[in-house]
This record gives sequence, C-alpha cells and structure tokens, in this order.
Amino acid sequence: MKQSAWRLLKTRHLPRALDGEGAASVGGRWNSSGVRVVYASASLALAALELLVRIGMSDQPIGCSSIGIEFDESQMLHVNPAILSSNWRASPSPPELRSVGDRWVAGKESLLLQVPSVIIPTENNYLINPSHPDFGSLSVHPAVPFEFDPRLLARETRSSPPNELSLPARGRIRTLTGRSGETRVLQHEPARLV
Repeated sequence: MKQSAWRLLKTRHLPRALDGEGAASVGGRWNSSGVRVVYASASLALAALELLVRIGMSDQPIGCSSIGIEFDESQMLHVNPAILSSNWRASPSPPELRSVGDRWVAGKESLLLQVPSVIIPTENNYLINPSHPDFGSLSVHPAVPFEFDPRLLARETRSSPPNELSLPARGRIRTLTGRSGETRVLQHEPARLV
C-alpha cells in the first residue's frame, strides 16, 4: 500500500533536500553527526510544526518549500514507542535514540523507519536512508512553495504566565505580558453583586 511523507525546508536547501547531509552535519534525535538520514513527516502539518520547533522564532521560516514523497508501506520498519525509555522526548535527546537510528542506517534493513514525533507522540515522522539500495524507488513530487500563516509567526509569546489581578470594585482581570513588555487583557470577570 502506498503512503506519503512530507519534507518541509527552506527553499535554498532544495538541491540537497534528499541527500541527508543536513542531518549528518549536526546530528539529530535519531542520528549521530556524520550519519546521513533524511527526516520527513506523515503530514504536511506535522512537518510545519517540526520545522518551527527546530528553527525557533529567532529565524523566521520565510522562503520554504514542501516536497511530497510516496513510498510503499512494505519498505518501512516501525519503532514501537512502548519500548522507548521514559525520557525519549527529552531535549537534548537521549543518546540511545541516536544509536537506534545509526544501527538502522548501517543495517540497511529498510528504506524508511517510522518513529514517533516528540511534538505529537501519536503522530509519526519518517527517517529515510539515502544510502539504501531502494532509495531510487521513492516517488518524489516537485517542490511547492510553502508559506506559514503569519499568526504562527507572531513575535509575542507567552513568555510569562498570565497575571491575575483582583480588583474589589471591578472584578478579576487576567493579563499577559509579552517579550516587548506590552501587557494585554486576556480575560475580564466583572465583580459579582451579592
């Protein structure tokens, strides 16, 4: 049965989108530095979240492209989340996860390895082994420009928890102070008359 995977990356990296060199240059959750692997997601939405988490808000994800990849399910092995250590979602990632990916790449047992997403553990990411003999069997669709909704890229974040003020004559007001120091009213509960 055919399945889909998605790569989302900065357009300037398209020429090397599937060579695994990016992950090899820095290492990742499921691979050590020097081990070539291509990270993809089961949906374009998850790929967007993974990119946002990886680059952070300091680097606006402008000029991105998505690539659809189709493969046969028989070309994939699965990592069972139930066998992972309790800290598998930790950051930085535990070394045993890199060992799992490194052994999988070296063993060439399958073209893809399905792994759980740290962001949404019930969703899946895929590792693709560019050194696998069946790598050429992937059906890679042409890249399509991808633009993030500006609301996802708003600079103001909940860097501090909402503040609650109790004003006897006016009720309760919940506020949020952003990075810029600006305070916004999130919720206003009028005073109740007894």
